[in-house]
Amino acid sequence: MTETDSSLYSFLEKIIPVAGIERIYLLGEQIISKKNAGIFIRRPYSDQSHKRYLLLFLVNAQTGEYPESIIESLTGKNSFVMPWIMKLPDFKNDLQNKNHFVLKVYSAAELLFNARNESFIVSGEMQEPGIETFTADAWLNRAEEFLAGAELYLLRKQIKMSAFCLHQSAEQAYTAIIFRATGYRPRTHNLLRLHQSAVFFSPGPDCLFPEGLTGDESLLCRLQKAYTEARYMDNFHFPADKLSTLLEKIRRLIGMAATVF
Repeated sequence: MTETDSSLYSFLEKIIPVAGIERIYLLGEQIISKKNAGIFIRRPYSDQSHKRYLLLFLVNAQTGEYPESIIESLTGKNSFVMPWIMKLPDFKNDLQNKNHFVLKVYSAAELLFNARNESFIVSGEMQEPGIETFTADAWLNRAEEFLAGAELYLLRKQIKMSAFCLHQSAEQAYTAIIFRATGYRPRTHNLLRLHQSAVFFSPGPDCLFPEGLTGDESLLCRLQKAYTEARYMDNFHFPADKLSTLLEKIRRLIGMAATVF
């Protein structure tokens, strides 16, 4: 076990007792590389020691609160753990109904934790059905409609409505990327978490937002904050030039979503 893997298991040991978790599956690992070279650097280096883990948490049906808030309090918004959450009864039901995502998890994902040491029984054949592409297409259509609205409101200098529609467009596009790749629908409005999930399946989003998710002034962070502030702040302000830049980036994001898998 690597040092990073040890950190993951140490993290899980902290969260399992307090979050009502029944099972944890490892869905993926993302290696975050850093490279430094140049004519004034005597010792160029390449660092590939950083990892981010995509985990599926199955929680007890009686648990009132999903563990996202607990995870965020333990690790912060730039967590090395990306959580996807399902209630255990929903997972079992989808397993019997041969849901593409759930069958893939059940048959291929590494089980990191099993509170009851129980096994699931699947009736019938284990063949995975295809992903419903028309569902992803519906999200893409909504993304384009919200983008058109954001563009129109920007022309009218209605900044609040433009920012809100642009957030909705980005949310739909990210959801389409994730669903096209996995068959899983993320249930969050948080663009930062959607971004972190999407980059597991496509390098495109990170190319659009090369500054990543660090710093409150990054474009994606500002758009995320605008989702709430545009609705409730009387003195809401978002520079028109930055909104215009974001609009073009989200247009490209929609194009990426249309080509994923």
